[in-house]
This record gives sequence, C-alpha cells and structure tokens, in this order.
Amino acid sequence: MDPSHLRIEGYFAREAEHSADSLRQVLLQSGLDGAWLRVAEVTASQNGGAGLGLLCAEVTAFGSDRAAGDLATLPRPVVGFYGTIQDWVDLELIAHLARSQPKWSFVLLGQIMVPTDAVSGLSNVHLLGKRKHHELPAYCKGFDVGLIPYRIDERMPFVNPIKLREYLSAGLPVVSTAVPEVLRYPHWCSVGNSHEDVHLAIQRALQEDSPERRRERSLAMEGETWQARLAEIERVVEDVAARKPGKRRT
Repeated sequence: MDPSHLRIEGYFAREAEHSADSLRQVLLQSGLDGAWLRVAEVTASQNGGAGLGLLCAEVTAFGSDRAAGDLATLPRPVVGFYGTIQDWVDLELIAHLARSQPKWSFVLLGQIMVPTDAVSGLSNVHLLGKRKHHELPAYCKGFDVGLIPYRIDERMPFVNPIKLREYLSAGLPVVSTAVPEVLRYPHWCSVGNSHEDVHLAIQRALQEDSPERRRERSLAMEGETWQARLAEIERVVEDVAARKPGKRRT
C-alpha cells in the first residue's frame, strides 16, 4: 500500500470522533465532489478512514499498441463497454442502438448476471464475457467509442465508474447516459437523456473524433491517476491537521 495512503488513513483513524460535517470540509478542500465525495464521507466517518482507497482510481498507461484479436474481424465502428452486466446496464438501450445501426458492432465485456433477452438474436451485439483487467487496454484500442449505458435510478448519484477515466486515458470518445459523475466531464464526454439521444451522441462522437482529440483526452487524465489525487489529498489533510489547535503532524 502507498505510504501516503497509510498516512491519510491514520489521520482519519485519529480523528474518527469528528462529525461528518468536519470530514466533509477536509474532503471538499481536496477537490473531491460528486460520487467520490459521498463515498469518502461515508467510509471515513463510519470506518475511521477504512476504505479511503475508494477515493482514487488507477488510470496509468491505459493505452495499448495492439487491439484485442477477437475484435479484428468485427465490422467498424466498434462501440464498446466493459463491466459486470447487471441490472443497471440498460440492455434495451443496446438493443435500440444495434437495431438503429445494424452495420455497427456493439461489444460488451463482463460477467453476465442478468438475462440478456433484450439483445438476443441481434447479430451485431457481441457478449464476449469477462476479461482480466490487464487485457482491457487492448480492447479499448479496438473500440471506436467507449459506452456507459447505465439506467438512471436512485443509485446513480453514488456511482463513480472507473471505466470513464480508463476510456478517456485510452483516448476514446465517451458516450454515456446521464450518470452524474459523467456530467462532471462535459468537455470530454457526450451524454444522452434518451435512447435516441445516445444514438445521436455516438454518431457525433465518431464524426468529431481525431488523433489530436485522442491525445487531448489522454493528457487530461494525467491528473486523475492514483498518485496525483493521493498527493493532493495528502497535502490537504496534512494542512488541516497542522492547523488544529494542540495537534502535531506526525
């Protein structure tokens, strides 16, 4: 575990008697918001710092020189998603997209936990199963668009899809339903509020993509790595701890 992570957890362990409001102040100063802030508040206040690792996502070097072999023969463009296929994945949206664009390929990677009747019989929808995390950059290399097709419900304000930053780190244009965390990145992501909105957003993303835009997306994610975010949180935590009366930094 990163020594900085241990120091941050140690601070919260010592300050476990703090109210959620005071913890929120520390976390707000760290620049966290949206789902990350809410998760941080809960884990820090309830567990004295345990689980603080949820604050950061490792997004280093998500590019790949070679696309995954099982994408090579698929008609392009390839619209891809990876993650557990659970009830929050809108398979009706995938079906709408597949029927609207029968010449496109839609690739879903991940363990299937729900019935997939909505997309059964659609020859351009490819359920490839679960892949190991280290294999995912090669799939991103073979995607033309990274998709986040989540149903918008009461869970979504607490969802922080790491794949969002991984897609962007790989340079991919990202199209999503209106997941609150994705709305924080309007310059880099397109959001649709209906099935047809998502369809049109994918069309625009394909038309507007370029090698230069891909480089820009990748560079924008450099500040989202574990090391960068952890260093900033550690700086804020140490500053707050140093200002507390009667407290000494360790």
